[in-house]
Amino acid sequence: MFAIVLAAGSMGPTGELLEPVGSLKKEDAVEIFHEQAEGLKEGGADFAWVETMSCLEELEAASEGIRLTGMSWCGTMSFDTASRTMMGVSPSEFAASSLSMTYPPIAFGANCGSGAQDLVATLLEFDVKNGRMPVIAKGNAGIPKFKEGRIVYDGDPELMAVYAVLARRAGAKIIGGCCGTTPLHIDAMRSALERAANVESSLDLSEVESKLGVLTAARANTRSNERRRTRRSRSRKN
Repeated sequence: MFAIVLAAGSMGPTGELLEPVGSLKKEDAVEIFHEQAEGLKEGGADFAWVETMSCLEELEAASEGIRLTGMSWCGTMSFDTASRTMMGVSPSEFAASSLSMTYPPIAFGANCGSGAQDLVATLLEFDVKNGRMPVIAKGNAGIPKFKEGRIVYDGDPELMAVYAVLARRAGAKIIGGCCGTTPLHIDAMRSALERAANVESSLDLSEVESKLGVLTAARANTRSNERRRTRRSRSRKN
């Protein structure tokens, strides 16, 4: 048995808003990402990993900058407020955009956010069954809390092991961890994935919450409202 190891060059958001919402011009954003991607490529990165994004326009600028280097790239957005990014992008909108980009990623998905349970809930909103592009899951190791003067994450390796198996059941093909994740978490996740049978099985939010913890209030309320709208729609049709 052998493993193929690839080095991903991490690229995050610029911290600025693009025009017309903000003052950053798209061409300047493209050059910022191009310069960073060139440095990562020179440093030995096999591909670029654009993560924690909230704006589709900035993600598109990143893709254009990376294209100039000839590198492949993956892209993940952070969904942590009512099942949307900070700039209001939904998981389904991101999935559709990833497939239609001029220089599309080789894989897309979600990272960071409000914890492992919310990350898996996001995966359930992606159309992961189309088979056209692998889906990424990189959840935080639990929820960050301020304790004794520092930020700590409450997700232990056992919780992340459960998360990894649920993420695969939700359709993720590339599974890792984000904030708070340590080598011990990764080791537990890999062991759990190797032990668990890789079979197709249904997964719903009630099982996610029972195994990983309750969803954030905003996301839970959003899902509840969606279920009510669905029931009303069905009633009208009947």
